[in-house]
Amino acid sequence: MPKGYKTEGRQKLIAFMSTHLDAHYTVDQICLELNGNLSRRSSVYRNISLLCEEGVLRKFRSEDERSYVYQYVGEKSECNEHFHLKCLGCGKLMHLECEMGDKLKNHILQSHFFDVDCGRSILYGLCLDCKLKEDLSTGIKKIYPNNNFF
Repeated sequence: MPKGYKTEGRQKLIAFMSTHLDAHYTVDQICLELNGNLSRRSSVYRNISLLCEEGVLRKFRSEDERSYVYQYVGEKSECNEHFHLKCLGCGKLMHLECEMGDKLKNHILQSHFFDVDCGRSILYGLCLDCKLKEDLSTGIKKIYPNNNFF
């Protein structure tokens, strides 16, 4: 199948993934979302593989290290230029697009002689919503960004 060939399966996959920008899915989860069952798995794998080659989807190893998950990054992605943040609470995958990420990458290169592949680098922790839920459940009061006090 030629690169970029517009099959119905490919179009459905792009439409689904592009409406879930902060989420990532396994192949089985994608099959269930698109087909309602695990049929046509080989077709989904083929489309995912092509979309990863084209840079439309990103492939990440799952937390359990047993499978891969995929996230939509768009046709003109700059995903290789920044770190990613993965929430251990809700599973959201976010892009760290700020100068501190660039400074960290440069520090590691200049001080530790190691060139980080930002597109494949994920920092794990809790997003603000999950951190607030955790703090509320433990009774901890802290000040968070934008002066939110809990």
